[in-house]
Amino acid sequence: MPNNGATNRPYSGSNVLLLWHAKLEKGYKTSNWLTYRQAHELGGQVRKGEKSTEILFTKQHTVKDNQTEVEKRISFLRTYNVFNEDQIDGLPDRGVEILPSVDPRRRCVHQGDLGQHLGGNRTFYDTSCDRIHLPDPSQFRTAEHFYATNLHESVRWSGRAHRLGDASV
Repeated sequence: MPNNGATNRPYSGSNVLLLWHAKLEKGYKTSNWLTYRQAHELGGQVRKGEKSTEILFTKQHTVKDNQTEVEKRISFLRTYNVFNEDQIDGLPDRGVEILPSVDPRRRCVHQGDLGQHLGGNRTFYDTSCDRIHLPDPSQFRTAEHFYATNLHESVRWSGRAHRLGDASV
C-alpha cells in the first residue's frame, strides 16, 4: 500500500488509486511518498526537474456561528503534492528492505511446491484450490511483514490432512 515516507501512515481512499497509478506509470520501486517539506526535513532533496503527484486531503471541522451560537460541521478539501522516494536524493537509510514489485499484468506466480498467488489486496489460504493468496510484496510496510504473513499462511497450508500423513502415529 502507498504510505507516507515520513510518518509511515498508509494512504487511503482515492489517494491509493492515484499513487498506485503514478507508481506503475513512472516505474517507481517504492510505495513511499513525501511532500517536498517532509523530504527536506528528513535531509533529502527532490531532484531538479522531478514532477510531483497530486493527492487529496479531506477533513471536517466544527465551527460556531458567532451570531447564532449554533455549531455546525463543515468539510474542506485540500490538495498536496507528493514525491516518490525514488525522486529524492539524500534520504536517510531507515533499514527497510525494498521488495521488488510484481508486474500487475502478471497476476499469478507459483513458487516451488507452495501454490502461491501474488496479487489482489487480501491475504488468505484458499482451501478450495489449496493456494495461498498474498498481495504484491511492495504492498507491505517491510520485507519482514511480507515474510511473516507468508509464513503464517504457509502454516495453514502445511496443516492440510494430505500433507500431514497419518496423524495418529
